Amino acid sequence: MKSKTAWMVLALVGAFSVSGVSPGWAHGRDDRGGKPPKMGGHDDHDHHGGGWMPGNSCTVRPVIDPVCKAQCDSAERSCKAQARTALQSCLGANCADALAAAQSACAGGRTQECMDAWQAYIQCAQPCTSAYRAALADCRAAEDACKAGCPTIVPTPCVGPTPVDPVCKAQCRLTSAQCQAAAQQTSVTCVQGCSDEIAAARQVCSSNPSSADCQAALAAVRACLTPCSTQLRSDLLACKTAEQTCRAGCGGTVNP
Repeated sequence: MKSKTAWMVLALVGAFSVSGVSPGWAHGRDDRGGKPPKMGGHDDHDHHGGGWMPGNSCTVRPVIDPVCKAQCDSAERSCKAQARTALQSCLGANCADALAAAQSACAGGRTQECMDAWQAYIQCAQPCTSAYRAALADCRAAEDACKAGCPTIVPTPCVGPTPVDPVCKAQCRLTSAQCQAAAQQTSVTCVQGCSDEIAAARQVCSSNPSSADCQAALAAVRACLTPCSTQLRSDLLACKTAEQTCRAGCGGTVNP
């Protein structure tokens, strides 16, 4: 099992390298590699040319509404997660045979046969990674449009820091964590309900990935999984909004 998992990781990295897609998301980095992107030349906390005054309950310049920004960020993360799921499904449904052939050819070492089989797998994966790259671009464009539509908070007089009830804040975080865990479990149950469609797609596409039957099976998988991801995104946004509302009642400054 460990050997098979290692092969799949290497296969994904190789496919990304050829198609220009960074696998940084697997290590918690931005999908374009390195640090997360900046919006309009500013850090996320300084979008629209504003920023929070550290340690004070006031703003020194207009800033993007933190609740709106959090919703945009959450939607963008969910969008990228859905793109990664689609990538994994595409590779599994279309390139499983090529991966198995590469595993077999390379079992004895890095021979020419091994390198040829490996190159064949990378070529097989290119349509999947190209679609993944396009999906990421759509996610980023949607995030830009979302944040561009967020209202701004006008400056308020600086009156110095105000205390936040730590017990109240901790309870808000705990409630939010429980809410998110419930949302994730609901999503897992939803995805498990698509196991028949996924199994059928793997079987149909294993012999002829380009056939009409394979494409129809993949469409059925997407149709089954889309409501799951949509519901998860909605549930997580609700958890975030509820946490913000909760923390607003704890006194002091509520950071995004």
